[in-house]
Formats: sequence, C-alpha cells, structure tokens
Amino acid sequence: MDLLSWTAAAYLLLLPAGYTLEAQDTKKMEGPGGLGSAVETSCTWRNASGQTVAFHWWRPYPPYPGGPMVAVREARGTWAGASATFVETSAFQGRPTHFTVAFQEVARLDAHARITATGIELESLQELLTAASLRDLTPAQASEAGCGVLAR
Repeated sequence: MDLLSWTAAAYLLLLPAGYTLEAQDTKKMEGPGGLGSAVETSCTWRNASGQTVAFHWWRPYPPYPGGPMVAVREARGTWAGASATFVETSAFQGRPTHFTVAFQEVARLDAHARITATGIELESLQELLTAASLRDLTPAQASEAGCGVLAR
C-alpha cells in the first residue's frame, strides 16, 4: 500500500495514497456549564471512493459529550508508540454508523486524540497508526499546528 505522510496536530500520520485533505479547523471551545475550555483541531481526509479519515485533537479534553457508541469489536494497540484503544462500531455518537475508531490520551501534551474512519478495517487502522509518530512539539504548538501534507 502506497502511503502519504500528513501532519495532524502533534502527529505525523501515514494515510493511503489517494486521500486528500477535505476540511480542517482549529478552534477554542467552551465546555458545558462554563467548566473550562479546550482547543479542538479537526481534519477530514477523503478518497475518490468516498472513504474518510477524520482526526480530532482536544487539549486538554473533549469539551462536549460524544453520545452513545455501540462497539462490535474492541482491541488494544499502539498509536505513535503509545497505548490506544481501537473500536469497530455499529453506532457512533448516537447514530447507527459503521466506523473504525481509535482513541488515545496524550499525557505529555495534556491532550486527547481520536480518529474515525470509514472503509478502513480495524486491523488496517491499527497498522497505519502503529506506523505514525508523535512530533516533538509543546502542547501549545501542537494545538496550533493544524493539518498538512509533508513533501515526499
């Protein structure tokens, strides 16, 4: 599989060639009830077949509840050299949806990360994220980094 290197907040991700960055955003969000704020970075890549990879980075934590998730399969693994949880869903954020999801807490950067993918099976997502790396950035730099492609 031919891979392309992308930056996403503190991560260097390898995605299959053919995925292009469709949307990205970095914003400060207030938590419910004025319980603090978080910076959210989001990026979405899509290929010509309509398969997607959506990345979310929150520092220090997701400022809103995500809604119910129904796991069909779960696995532990690594993402950029650290522990991560991988889940295949039949419902995500309260909607019947088949996603493959990866969750990780990045304690060194006081952040949480999530990837949701369509059309990428659990084992393939594990393989891609095992090959990812964490960039040497400060928490503030990671929160401002956004998403981009690296030159080959």
